[in-house]
Amino acid sequence: MRYLEETLHPKDRQHITGKTVICGLIGDPVEHSMSPLIQNTAFKTLNLDYVYVPFRVTKETLPKAVYGMRALSIRGLNVRFRTKYRFYRCLIRLTKKR
Repeated sequence: MRYLEETLHPKDRQHITGKTVICGLIGDPVEHSMSPLIQNTAFKTLNLDYVYVPFRVTKETLPKAVYGMRALSIRGLNVRFRTKYRFYRCLIRLTKKR
């Protein structure tokens, strides 16, 4: 699937600012997912300043990605099924370090 910007008509593209809230999908693979198109359409319909982005994260890079996503204040993530257990373990470690 093409990236959202390539699939939308220029007048339908979202303007992203420093106030735009970031949400996304993590896992591997994520390139085929229709979630960005669905979620971004919903955000636009509801007039929310949100953007939904697919993040390709492998099992090797998952711990660093989880810490990075927290540091970047990413608001919400959907996690691919095959990634959920490892993601959960990363969250437990992150919570214990507080």
